[in-house]
Amino acid sequence: MADNAILAQFVDTAEQGTELVNTSGALPDDVARPVITLEQKFADVHEKITAILNLGPSADLSKAAELLNQFEKDANALIASGEIGIKNPKTQMTISADLRNAVALADALLSDIQLVKNGVNP
Repeated sequence: MADNAILAQFVDTAEQGTELVNTSGALPDDVARPVITLEQKFADVHEKITAILNLGPSADLSKAAELLNQFEKDANALIASGEIGIKNPKTQMTISADLRNAVALADALLSDIQLVKNGVNP
């Protein structure tokens, strides 16, 4: 479950960073709000996935994957909308790449668990 702990730390660090930039005045409230909301949504998804994983061998990993995929779609739509103040397509691509990295980490966690469930040592 080291992957899960890393993912939890990632979410926490991202949210703290956004709040710090916002309180410093570098990120206006109207821009910070959707970012923090998205980070909180990711934390909620992480919590739901953790609850699924805590079911042990009976866990339905496809439900966890569905949660993760829906979050990724929602996040990419928010980034592309420009609502969070990111209008530059290159910057949008960079942030989308960061998002893909976070989702890839969660996918790796799910894949490792599936391997263990199948009797394979990852």
